[in-house]
Amino acid sequence: MGINKKNIWEFGDGYYKVHITNIDAYEKIKDFLGIDQDSYYKKNGEIFAWDVTVEEKKLPKVKKILKEFV
Repeated sequence: MGINKKNIWEFGDGYYKVHITNIDAYEKIKDFLGIDQDSYYKKNGEIFAWDVTVEEKKLPKVKKILKEFV
């Protein structure tokens, strides 16, 4: 999964939505952000992607985590 504007977009004042397709990246970001509920995409019974909402101040760390899994 590459990092580009298709994967990260502004979602309100100071917040961003991040679209993640790698389970390992998602798990690490989920732990970092303290997420306890999932927002996911499912096809044929299989989860294949997640969206998370990220505060602007936490976005650089989330991008760094994503780069680990590119």
